[in-house]
Amino acid sequence: MQLFARHFVIRNCGRFLHVASDYGSMYTTHAHLSSEMLYAGLSRERTRLARDFTSLAKRYDFFADFALDRWPVWFTPAMLVDNKGQILAKSKAVADVHQFNSMREGVPGIQSNDKLPKFGSMETILPDNRFGFLAFSHQHDLLDSFETGNVYWMGKKRTMFEIVNAADTALLALEQGSCHTPFLQVRPHDAGQFTRLHVLATTQRYVLLSGTTRDGAFWRLPTENISEPVRGVPEFALKTVLEHFQHGE
Repeated sequence: MQLFARHFVIRNCGRFLHVASDYGSMYTTHAHLSSEMLYAGLSRERTRLARDFTSLAKRYDFFADFALDRWPVWFTPAMLVDNKGQILAKSKAVADVHQFNSMREGVPGIQSNDKLPKFGSMETILPDNRFGFLAFSHQHDLLDSFETGNVYWMGKKRTMFEIVNAADTALLALEQGSCHTPFLQVRPHDAGQFTRLHVLATTQRYVLLSGTTRDGAFWRLPTENISEPVRGVPEFALKTVLEHFQHGE
């Protein structure tokens, strides 16, 4: 299979809330957009499948919710970046914490009337920040269909994101060797594929990390088609989605 990639930068047009943790009534947020969030938003949910409530309640299964073979595009997580494309850490310059209060401010956290938090804080990413990511597909035209200025709604809070920069679509080469990645979303057990790693974020479903993989197959990006520091993506990180791409063929 041939595989193409394209680099994008998007900006959030409103406050971006992606709850990472909840300590009582203190809500914090990740400074990235997950691969699944990008797929749902950038596909405009055109491939969402109907599922009954019972199956939804049993377990989370993204690939049972969306038919990737109908729109075979996938994404690295979108990372908060500066104007030069370098990854940014969450800071007061990009994030804001605001308070929410009740009439009973002396009783923080959960109150007994309806079991909802009435006093605490919520962190958001401020508007007009940039997020960089890669899109992959074996169909060149699907990646070319994105244009600067396109707007998408993403996340449970339906934040609007606009594409502000899109590189040329590039053909990737499958090579053997170790691969350094500055950001990659993998399942927790795939951390064993790395010789060196740094954990950027964790959830119950995935780990976001940077590091160097063990020797193996990886997709190399042409250096002239993408900004630093991304140079390649290990094959194991895309294996599942590439299999789903071919289900409809």
